[in-house]
Amino acid sequence: MTDYEKMSNKEFAFSLLGKMNNAGALTDSVLNILTNADECQRRFCCSSGFAVLMEVPSDCSDAELKKLCYFGDKRRYYQDRFVVGKCTFVVENHWYGPNKSNADNRTPFLNWVNSIL
Repeated sequence: MTDYEKMSNKEFAFSLLGKMNNAGALTDSVLNILTNADECQRRFCCSSGFAVLMEVPSDCSDAELKKLCYFGDKRRYYQDRFVVGKCTFVVENHWYGPNKSNADNRTPFLNWVNSIL
């Protein structure tokens, strides 16, 4: 059994998204949820204005990708590309477990992923 609680934020997010991708669970309807900031805030307590996934141009340069991942002076998305079919995404980098400074968004996301798988 994978211990998601001990993973870094990046490992946590990419591990669960990869698991969903490998299982064929990243359908259009699931991707619509994961790319909708309001849905992500409502379902998973994600930071306001940021979805779990943000689609980026698949052919953008690393420099362009870096600019897309920053909002103001804060990086909000990892600069690693996450590819699903013909679409390329970046993954939100703000993940908080229980008893952290922000609302726990790891637990509801993990529970949602498990309910889909």
